[in-house]
Amino acid sequence: MTDEEIDALFAEAERYCAERRAYLAEVWNLDDGCRWNADLAKGTIRFELGDGRALYGAVSIIGTLKEGIWQWGWANASLPEALRAGSRFMRDFAERTGLTIFAEPAWRCSDAQADGIAELACHAMDGDTPFRMPSRGALIHCVITTLAAAESGASDENGAALPRT
Repeated sequence: MTDEEIDALFAEAERYCAERRAYLAEVWNLDDGCRWNADLAKGTIRFELGDGRALYGAVSIIGTLKEGIWQWGWANASLPEALRAGSRFMRDFAERTGLTIFAEPAWRCSDAQADGIAELACHAMDGDTPFRMPSRGALIHCVITTLAAAESGASDENGAALPRT
């Protein structure tokens, strides 16, 4: 891929994620201020909305950023296998784009680059939204998929599927 094609790929992912975030904010009032609780062993997350409703979703870890070093989820042996699997497809981008960073287990990375990679993964996965969660001095970059709504306290199996835009 040319530099222009790679830039267009990242720009399209950024646009996709901006539209998803706007939709989630408008319909569900889901924003950075919402309380959340993730169960990484189960690969799930719950967002508590201000009006008593809750959203549930699946979590796929794309990578972690700590002290300026990005480590792909697939390369992080400390993560549960099911969570690591979600980022393996990003290795294929090395072949598609010619960018070796997609195949290297870890590399120096800025916050903005990590956000861009999470957006690219979210778009490629047709995800609901990229999300960052702090953990032990690192930021875990993940993609939330299959968001569903449920009444506060209900199990995630009782939620209705979130409509796609």
